[in-house]
Amino acid sequence: MTHGEAGRVRACIQCGAAGAWLCVTTRGANPGRNLRLCDGCLRSSDWNEFGLVDREPLPVEVRP
Repeated sequence: MTHGEAGRVRACIQCGAAGAWLCVTTRGANPGRNLRLCDGCLRSSDWNEFGLVDREPLPVEVRP
């Protein structure tokens, strides 16, 4: 899967599941990082330390 394809289906960055939540980090080593995470990966990992908040889709993530 290419980066563009992953963006269009909003693939999770950890497992690749489609339809992931669009979020951005506000804390941690790299604040401002755009992420896509599915519910399962969000619950199974410690993402709370990064202060995730909702974000608008990037141009590549806009569905036609």
